Amino acid sequence: MFEKFIHAAYKNFYVDAQLFELIAVYGVRVISVLKSESEALEIGDTFTITCDDAVVICEVDKLHSSEVDDCVTTIRFGFR
Repeated sequence: MFEKFIHAAYKNFYVDAQLFELIAVYGVRVISVLKSESEALEIGDTFTITCDDAVVICEVDKLHSSEVDDCVTTIRFGFR
């Protein structure tokens, strides 16, 4: 089932267990990543967030440049 998706995904972001729990269980829908890791993403693009053997498939809702750190992008997303 996921074989078709893997080839269409732009990016995968690996997160620690605590952040994955916030995303998967408690409804957090933002992550901060290095700009160099998010350059290929645009609004509407699909990406995955993984932790160990768990994965959520996401779609970019909005990209924000960090006002605190010029090297960081905050991605607001929804689930696919």
